[in-house]
Amino acid sequence: MAHVHGDNGDTLIPGNAVPRVLEVTLVARDLLTLKETGRHFAGPLPRPGLDFPNDSERTELPLLAPSPG
Repeated sequence: MAHVHGDNGDTLIPGNAVPRVLEVTLVARDLLTLKETGRHFAGPLPRPGLDFPNDSERTELPLLAPSPG
């Protein structure tokens, strides 16, 4: 998985902080170099400058990336 972010066209799962709809970018491992496969990002999502709302009239949905390990 190269990237994930919540689609703000829907809501969070009731009683949970997980968006009902996720946008996921998958990349075949054989298309990456060894150096690229070890990278991890832990931090708040959506990422400014990378993620943009699907619905500009609605607030983005927060998603916390787990720490690698």
